[in-house]
Amino acid sequence: EDCIYPGRLEIRPDWSGLAQGDTKPPVCNIYLSTENANPAVIELENDTVIEDFPAGYYRVLAFNTQGLEDITFSGTETAGLHTWEKEGRLYTPQVPTLYVARTDIKVNSFETAVCRPVMRNAARKVNINIVVTDMDMNSDIDNISGELSGISYQYSFSTMDELRSSAWLPFITTRTGSNSDSNVFASGFKVFGVNPDKNKSDKTDNLLELHIKMADGDAYTKQVDLTDIFNGFTARVINITLELRPALLDMEVVVTGWNISNEEDIEL
Repeated sequence: EDCIYPGRLEIRPDWSGLAQGDTKPPVCNIYLSTENANPAVIELENDTVIEDFPAGYYRVLAFNTQGLEDITFSGTETAGLHTWEKEGRLYTPQVPTLYVARTDIKVNSFETAVCRPVMRNAARKVNINIVVTDMDMNSDIDNISGELSGISYQYSFSTMDELRSSAWLPFITTRTGSNSDSNVFASGFKVFGVNPDKNKSDKTDNLLELHIKMADGDAYTKQVDLTDIFNGFTARVINITLELRPALLDMEVVVTGWNISNEEDIEL
């Protein structure tokens, strides 16, 4: 009878793609599986060496779970953000610092196999800049908040991408720079995706609703349709610039530009 002798396995997750501002998770869960076996779970705090590991081909899935809030994991299949309802709308929070990797590894008898899953940010980044122009009102803008619809709150580990689902995501903005009189309000938030397939009959719209509060207490709500801008958006980052034109009796909001990128800010 043929004997299968073990090998040696080194698992060293590659965190070179850690985005600027993100902290390396303290623990990374590693799942190794074969076609005829359930996944063996290895929780890593540092690089790990496993002696006498059974030889064979393995599929490897790696992701972090420790300390993450507002998210639930369904084994090695999916992740889902917690949602809540308010006034007839379903809401989702931003994606926490979740990194994922998939790869394959072959362990040969009496040899050392090195597995270096490249950890990738599961979230996309949406950056919104609101430029206030032609201020023609008696009161200044105190703050701007908003809600964006059509945001996916489910994620598939098999495709390493969003699953079709839709909720509103609330966000706040801050004035850019140190000048309290700055006319630019900015916000950046992380999402699994925006349901980019807009060619379906049951497409998911992406509506941006802005809530503008004036210093004198007056408030305005304006809505902009960003569906066409998000059509086909599968890159890592999108930057959208809006122009807010306050007038004596009303406000106008228009999209003045946008660009997409697959380059995230990397922590060096």
